[in-house]
Amino acid sequence: MQWICVIGHAGGSDHRGQSPTLQAIQAWCWWESMETYVKSYVKQCIHCLSTAGRTEPRPYGPALHATKPNEVLYFDYLALPEDEDTHSKYVLVIKDDFSGFVEGAHVKNAVIDTLACVLGAQHHFVTAYCPWANGTWKLSIGCC
Repeated sequence: MQWICVIGHAGGSDHRGQSPTLQAIQAWCWWESMETYVKSYVKQCIHCLSTAGRTEPRPYGPALHATKPNEVLYFDYLALPEDEDTHSKYVLVIKDDFSGFVEGAHVKNAVIDTLACVLGAQHHFVTAYCPWANGTWKLSIGCC
């Protein structure tokens, strides 16, 4: 349901309010308690909260940090102009929280999925185009 809300809320027309998001989703699907779920999702959208001039909600407690190498990895794609030789446009940037080591490479999603499964890793969903939601690696490459 979260992915449906992402598409209905931010897909193709920036971040819509509660009613337009609900209408967009209702046009092609329905589930019980849909209205409550969608309203809750839109209310918690960090991008919408920050542009509305209100404070950003943060979970209580300390941020997750590593105590040894490769325990916590941050990763995201960096968009670049298309390479003439390889026609690549994106670089996967990975940062180790413990050492601060940064590496950029392109890896197929299936490889990452298999690696996460084997290592018992957890991937946290972060909204695209929201540097404040996942700023640790972006600071490493000078985006912010």
